[in-house]
Amino acid sequence: MRRRKTKVELTLPYESMNAKEALNMARALSEKTYSEIADDMGIGTETVRRYHTDPIYNPPLPRIPELNRAYGNDVLVQWIARKCGGIFVRVEGIENPAELQKEIALLTKEYADVLKVHAKAIEDGKLSLEELRGIHKEAEELLIKCAEVVFAVKKAIQNKENAQREGE
Repeated sequence: MRRRKTKVELTLPYESMNAKEALNMARALSEKTYSEIADDMGIGTETVRRYHTDPIYNPPLPRIPELNRAYGNDVLVQWIARKCGGIFVRVEGIENPAELQKEIALLTKEYADVLKVHAKAIEDGKLSLEELRGIHKEAEELLIKCAEVVFAVKKAIQNKENAQREGE
């Protein structure tokens, strides 16, 4: 199973971005032209261009998932989630025990990273801004990995339950 890397998108300054900046960042990371995005969505190139250049024209909310797919990244949905105080986590099912074991190992590694950064930070009994940022970064990666594992296993359970129902 291929997992999308979230680290690149985690480092963006979502909290300080406005809608146009998020749109333009998503397009820049996609390396697609307005025309390619429009073709992917089945809409006009001028409409996509306006989304990115017209200061008062934004895509309607139902277009966000389509734009997200067309860009091939999660910048827009991550931006929306951050503006709402959350995090967007893409989830795929885990279909076999080896994949689950690998994901649990990655989860354990993320937890160890949080502990390592925290242990280093508290050596002097104080927490600097940089140390807090390091803990935040590692804890956020742990949170994302936890959500990936929880929801991927849940999806696998649903798939198995559906297969059992169809087999009855």
